Amino acid sequence: MKKRIVLMGALCLIVGVMTGCGPVNIDSFLKADKSFTQDPASGSNDAADEASSEASVEEKVKLKVPDVKAGEMRPGVDCIEVHFEWSPVEGADGYEVFAEEKLMDTDVYQRIKEFGQESDAFETKRTLYIAKSNDYVDYRVKVRAYKKKNAFERYTSGWSSYVTGSTYEGLPGTPVVKSRELKNEKDESVAYFEWDPIEGASFYKIRVESKKKDDSAYGKTEVVETEDTNYSFTAKDDTDFKISVTAVKILEYKNDSKDAVKAVSGEENKAAMNIEGKPSEFVVGKNY
Repeated sequence: MKKRIVLMGALCLIVGVMTGCGPVNIDSFLKADKSFTQDPASGSNDAADEASSEASVEEKVKLKVPDVKAGEMRPGVDCIEVHFEWSPVEGADGYEVFAEEKLMDTDVYQRIKEFGQESDAFETKRTLYIAKSNDYVDYRVKVRAYKKKNAFERYTSGWSSYVTGSTYEGLPGTPVVKSRELKNEKDESVAYFEWDPIEGASFYKIRVESKKKDDSAYGKTEVVETEDTNYSFTAKDDTDFKISVTAVKILEYKNDSKDAVKAVSGEENKAAMNIEGKPSEFVVGKNY
């Protein structure tokens, strides 16, 4: 027991000597010891800690939603093109285009998958998307801008509203063909067909089928073109004719789009393309 008292007294004496003060406050000693062993580099600088915390918060990037124009029909290389354009979005690295199509007489749109495309949206750095077809097709397109965050992530704007376009917008109308019999200068019967002019038509394409009077089926077929709104046939033998007429419009490049079209098509000398309306019903005539 005496030994314990001696040891504790010695300990108190040693601590008192080291601190240079009277009775030792154990709590303050522990606190002093703790502060002594703390790394001053990681210290208690609250302002530095807040700055570091703010720097670690992800920067918010806001991109404007692209303002996309309705599709405009233009001539392409052996096809009709529909151009969808939009103004550049400040800060954008590129654009995602979600495009769909359907045939004119159908109701359901289907996604357009470009060659090599893996995602649902087609990516481009241009402010232009071009759809192409030889058929009567409706398109609808929406666009959003993106900015790369890193190699795997990106910021995006909201999607634009859908805009539409087609490969047959502004096509010439369908002629209404009538037939009547005429006599020529030699007093021969002539199969004569006529129709009213179609607004916007550059010329007319006529599909002609014919057969001898006693034959059961039409066999011979030919296609002729004319700028007139009538056509006539004569034959040495009694012949039945039937024709269908299609109005054709020459679609020309616009000056402001020619460079864009050339860049896509790679063809510089193509200046125009013919687009056809719907053919008329077949109308029958004869030369006897």
